[in-house]
Amino acid sequence: MQGIFNRIDKVIELIKKGNKKSRITEIKIEHIQININRVFIVRGWTSQTRNFNSPTDLVFQIRDDESIISKKQAKQIYKQIVEKVINRNRQ
Repeated sequence: MQGIFNRIDKVIELIKKGNKKSRITEIKIEHIQININRVFIVRGWTSQTRNFNSPTDLVFQIRDDESIISKKQAKQIYKQIVEKVINRNRQ
C-alpha cells in the first residue's frame, strides 16, 4: 500500500477486524518502492460464500484526495471489483 500513513494504518486495522463473513488467515506488511499506479492490492483473495476458491488478487484504486467515503460507497466499490474478478475467472 502507499499513501499517507494514518490512512494506511486505518485500512490495515479494518482489514484485521474483517467482518462476520471474513476469515483473515494472514496479513503481511512490507515496505516497497512507491507504486506510481496508485493501487492497493489484496493478494490471494478467496470467498466461500461466493464459492470462489481460486486465490486471486483484488486491485483497488487509491484516491488522490483525503476524502473519506461512506461505508455504503466502500461496499459498492468492493462489490464491483469482486464481481469483475469472478466474472473474468468464469469465462
